[in-house]
Amino acid sequence: MRERGRRPCFTFNRRKKLLTIAGVAAGYGVVGFYAGMGLGYIPDKPAAVVVAFLLTTAVATAASGLAPFVRQFFLAVAVGLFIVMSIPTAAAPRPCRCCRRSSRTCTG
Repeated sequence: MRERGRRPCFTFNRRKKLLTIAGVAAGYGVVGFYAGMGLGYIPDKPAAVVVAFLLTTAVATAASGLAPFVRQFFLAVAVGLFIVMSIPTAAAPRPCRCCRRSSRTCTG
């Protein structure tokens, strides 16, 4: 059992935390892009990598900032943040597949 008042063997300062979050988000963005593209879910446009990176970075940064305040409810807060932050991208108007013109958009 760890003695009271002793620091753990490793600590992350703010810079290391942000670099770790950015590295993991970049990895998830690239892997998710190629997996989604391979399954035909997303188009072959590199902008999807940027969106995935920004969404992952936003959720991870907000969740790591809230971690000291929410303690045992951390997982529920992180999942809630992900759901709330990803709703606008899920319901955005997209080009219709039924028509050839890209200027028309449909909602369903």
